[in-house]
Parts: sequence; C-alpha cells; structure tokens
Amino acid sequence: PTRFVCFSSAASALQITMEDAFVNFASFGSGGKKLHDITLTNYLKMLKATGIIDKHYPTVDAELLFAKGGSKTMSFDKFRQALATIAAAKKTTVEALEEALVASGGPSASGTSPTKSAVVDRLTDTSQYTGAHKERFDADGKGKGLAGRESVSKGAGALPNKSLNPGPGHVRDLSELTDRTPSDVRGVKYAEGESPPQRKSTSSTVISSPEAKSLDELFHRFCSISGGSSNKEMDGSKFAKLCRDCGLIGKKLTATDVDLIFTKCKDKSARKIDMQHFNKAIHLIAEHMHLPFDEVEQMMLHAGGPKLTGTAADNAHIVDKLTDTHGYTGAHKERFDADGKGKGLEGRVQATGTADLSDLTDRTAADVRGVKKH
Repeated sequence: PTRFVCFSSAASALQITMEDAFVNFASFGSGGKKLHDITLTNYLKMLKATGIIDKHYPTVDAELLFAKGGSKTMSFDKFRQALATIAAAKKTTVEALEEALVASGGPSASGTSPTKSAVVDRLTDTSQYTGAHKERFDADGKGKGLAGRESVSKGAGALPNKSLNPGPGHVRDLSELTDRTPSDVRGVKYAEGESPPQRKSTSSTVISSPEAKSLDELFHRFCSISGGSSNKEMDGSKFAKLCRDCGLIGKKLTATDVDLIFTKCKDKSARKIDMQHFNKAIHLIAEHMHLPFDEVEQMMLHAGGPKLTGTAADNAHIVDKLTDTHGYTGAHKERFDADGKGKGLEGRVQATGTADLSDLTDRTAADVRGVKKH
C-alpha cells in the first residue's frame, strides 16, 4: 500500500509518498533535473538520513547490497526489493523502513552561515568613533555625506557650521590649514621674492666617432672598446654593438640573426673572431638583408666606430640639502659668508685666537693617570 505523511507549515500542508521521497533523493545534486534512478552516493545519503544505516547495519553492508545489482544506479522497484533484505538484516519490518523514508521527505542541504567577528563589530561601531570621524555619522550610524565633512566648532555656546559653502574662518578639512609655501630643508620659509634652488636635469650625451676609412679600421675600433687588451679579435657582444651602432639591426636583421651569424662564422671552439671571420660575417649580413655588400659596407664606414653615451651628473635633492650653507649651524655656519662662500682660514680662527682644538690641548708630560709631572 502507498503510505503518506503530512508535514504541517504556517502556509499549507504537504503530502508525500515513498516514491516521491526516493525521487527527491535520486535527484539531489542534479541541478534541478528529476531522476528516477539513484546513484550510490545518494543511496547512502538516503539510508543515513532515514536512520537505516547504524551500528546494526553499517555502510559496508549497504554498499555490498547496492553492488549486487550490477549497475551504477538503482531503480525504485529494485530499491523496494532491497528493503526486504535490509529489514531482515536489521530484524525489523519493511513497513517500518518505508515509514522512516516517507518521514524524511527528502534530502536536506546543510551549510554554514557567515558570522560577524568581534573585530569587525568594533571597527564598524560608529558609536565608538571619535574626532572628525564621529562627526561624519548620525545617531543611527548612517553617514552624513558632504555635510559630515564640514568643520564643526567645539566649545560651550559654539554653533556648528551648517552651510555647504562655509564662509571665512571655517574649513572643510586639514588641507585648508596646511601651509604649502616653499621652505628649505629645516622648514624655514623663503623670504618674499626668494625662490628655492632648482634641481639640475639629467642629460645624456652621445659621442660619435669620425668616419672610418676601411672595414679593417672599423673592426679595430670596436675591438678596442671597454678596455679590450687586444684589438685583433672581437667577441659576440662587441659584434652585436657594431651592428647596432652602424644601424644594421632592424626589421631586416634582428639581434637574434646577428648572434646566429656570429656563431656561424667563428671557429667551433673559439669565443672570438678575427678580421677574416669578420669579413665573412659582413657578407652573410648583406646576403641576409638582401642588400649589395658595398651598400652595407658604406653604412658601416659612415658610422665610424662605437657610439659612447654618458650621463651628466645630476644635482640630487640630497646633495642640495647637504650643500645648502643656510642650513648650517654652530661652528660650520661661521665658516661661510652670507653668499655661501667659504671664509678659509679666517672662518676657522675663533675670537680667542685658537685655530682648532690642538691649540687648547695641554701636551705637557703626565703619568698614566694623567697627573702632570712637576
């Protein structure tokens, strides 16, 4: 017989059959699809939810009974046949097991709800805010917006500023109280008409060589750069620089092509090439670029030699601070005049006539304890 169980709720009553409960368990985790055959995972979940699996009927027995069907799923009819075997193993009736399944109604999803930590509570409790932050929220903890960023006068009898455009004497934030006029390293403001020293910009200088008369001369010029001890052999880095400075490297000839040509021309065990191998490499470059050898040669001779670059010294901000004589104090201040020029020996002589500490030192004979010998 078909059994029903009634679940009461505040809205309505729901009746469910044993087959409906079986289908609910079979469809669990299917993404809304209604399935009529149950998998092993959902089969075990159903037996655990109904209390069928316990110490008298362990999970292993349930798995072995499911495997006897020889399939990955179990239909409702086979499940009803399996209930008889389960009832015999648990020494109960099939009706009692059916009632337990109907009473379960179906699978229940369990989960955890996020909890608000005490740290978050303290950080978001606007009643604990002080100072300017306190004025940005009302009594209910809601932000006041732009009105909450206005300056509020403090003290007995003072009236808060309600205007969105405060008049003279009122400020919106600390930036309006900050004096951002130029000052020296000590914070002393510059006098009227005086401007802070300007930092010198960094400039790069390129030194080019005069036009070479032959490839042999060009070869020796590049061999001699970077303090090379020999100008008769060229390594891979200098060969790559030669091609780069001569304007050969581009769309037709890449840096990788230059490395491959250098490797192809040098001896297998060598790391450098001589003039003979160099001429062979230039012919391969011209062939690779699909240009006549004479045209490539003229490009190289016109370059003349290696391009050396240098950077002019930058008057860094730290140097400005260390060399600003206006910031000097004590004895150091007395050694420079108002224009920042050193006074020389005159700046080292004190009013007493002593030039340095050695003039104040008593160097007469004394014992190990410093007692003078009379």
